[in-house]
Amino acid sequence: VVDVRNISQTVEFRGSQLTFWGVPGDPRHDPERGWNCLFFGALGSGPCTALGEASTPPFLVLPTSCTTPWSTTLTADSWAEPSVAKSMEYNLQDSSGHALGLSGCNRLTFEPSINVTPDGQAASTPTGLTVGIHVPQDASLSPTGVAEATVKDTTLTLPAGVGLNPAGADGLQSCSVGQVALESPSEQSCPEAAKVGTVEIHTPLLPNPLVGAAYLAQQNANPFGSLVALYLVVKDPVSGVIVKLAGQVTPDPVTGQLVSTFKETPQLPFEDLKLHFFGGSRAPLGTPALCGSYTTTASIAPWSGNPPVDSSSEFQITSGPNGSPCSNPLPFNPSLTTGSLNLQAGAFTPFTTTMSRADGQQNLQGIQLHMPPGLSGLLTGVKLCGEAEANAGTCGPESLIGETTVSVGLGGNPFSVKGGRVYITGPHDGAPFGLSIVNPAKAGPYDLEKETACDCLVVRAKIEVDPHTAALTITTDNTGPYKIPTILQGIPLEIQHVNVIISREHFTFNPTNCSKMAITGSLASTEGASSALSVPFQVTNCASLKFAPKFAVSTSGKTSRSKGASLNVKLTYPKAPFGSQANIARVKVDLPKQLPSRLTTLQKACTAAQFELN
Repeated sequence: VVDVRNISQTVEFRGSQLTFWGVPGDPRHDPERGWNCLFFGALGSGPCTALGEASTPPFLVLPTSCTTPWSTTLTADSWAEPSVAKSMEYNLQDSSGHALGLSGCNRLTFEPSINVTPDGQAASTPTGLTVGIHVPQDASLSPTGVAEATVKDTTLTLPAGVGLNPAGADGLQSCSVGQVALESPSEQSCPEAAKVGTVEIHTPLLPNPLVGAAYLAQQNANPFGSLVALYLVVKDPVSGVIVKLAGQVTPDPVTGQLVSTFKETPQLPFEDLKLHFFGGSRAPLGTPALCGSYTTTASIAPWSGNPPVDSSSEFQITSGPNGSPCSNPLPFNPSLTTGSLNLQAGAFTPFTTTMSRADGQQNLQGIQLHMPPGLSGLLTGVKLCGEAEANAGTCGPESLIGETTVSVGLGGNPFSVKGGRVYITGPHDGAPFGLSIVNPAKAGPYDLEKETACDCLVVRAKIEVDPHTAALTITTDNTGPYKIPTILQGIPLEIQHVNVIISREHFTFNPTNCSKMAITGSLASTEGASSALSVPFQVTNCASLKFAPKFAVSTSGKTSRSKGASLNVKLTYPKAPFGSQANIARVKVDLPKQLPSRLTTLQKACTAAQFELN
């Protein structure tokens, strides 16, 4: 349907011939067809001639849905009252006045097919993806018979393993309902940074393809109220036709498998629709982790009301990331870097730990670190957060001891989520102390925290203290709701790096032993694998430390063989700045001969076995 008020025309006389010309570059200006054909056909001055064709192609086609009633609406205004429009609706009726619709929808053919291909064949890699839908339109171009049914609903299910890539959120924006203006014929004003792919549609109705883009819809504020949705906006630059479609994308909350649904698409025929998602290190999608064959399925329903048609497309993953060999099960070779940022013996120091895993490896699930003796924290002036607050992620600043940065997503440019906080807590999971690690879950336009009470993501850990050496062991929860997550609201996190820095002033301090030691530990994967790790640890300048403890012994003046003698021993350090004195390694005390041991007491001494059992 063409609004002639919006088409520039010129009239040219060539002798006695009147020729109408359409928009410059529009094929309808051909003098044998288009406007000239319509004009003289209306005057009855002669039939239109085909351009060497056996039969003239059809100009109009009826809808391919058999709905009732079939109605036509006419709206007009007058020159006398140009601002007062009047409408009239006409319903197709039989002689008895009953509403009629079209019939024969069961005769319409419908044979759509899909083709889905990633840009590459490497596993665990950011990828572009091309989705093609083909609907044959040979019958639509024939002046006899009936056309093919048109597409109404399309549900496309990508293979499990093809998921959203968090790295693609860096710099990504979203498009609001107002910006895309779905109900308006005007141009869209979505941000360029919301574009995630290109779209091209070929239709027999137009000589040129409609081209445009796919935009990420604003989270929750889209026609579906969903986490993820797409807007497809295409335009024919010659005719000015604009098509806007909204589709819902649903990630499986457990596997991350993506299902996209476009419903109530315009009842106009298209032959090919090609949607290509951008590739590169910031690609919005990622390939599966394992090599093999992967199948995309689609269910495409026609407007004719006939059953949907199922179609499928298969692609292969033939290597690991960066051309590495295929592996099943996936390897698990994480790395650990950790240590004090200040190596002065006995000094207060920030302490940093970074755990990393490469693409194509099993996901990280749990961490355990064994600290060397003497590397500890000063709890004076620090309030231990309660267990309820720690689980809820609502600890106060008086319990804050550090920060985190987590890098997520596939490829060489993961998205870094900064601003995490580390709090020290009271008893947790049978240990005297614990940690509440509170992380934001925001990446670009995605805010995955909205489903949680604290607007955050909480990971818990326990801190055990060795009763003999006072060495610390820190272990994250390996099960339950506070373990390290691998997927969040259907988006696989693909954690590459986790950095924790304990930075509270006057909290962590070094040992005063300059011997070579190690920070040991193990990292556990989601598939049950474990990797033991060891990082050398050594502080320096022990010779600069003073060592001047004071030793005092006294006994009461009144003693007897029956009641025995008292003995008071006091070991003290001089008043000096913290960390300026070396810690005590060993103590040996020789009692004088005048204070022998009582046999009755020795006979009741605690045995080694009892001591080990506490």
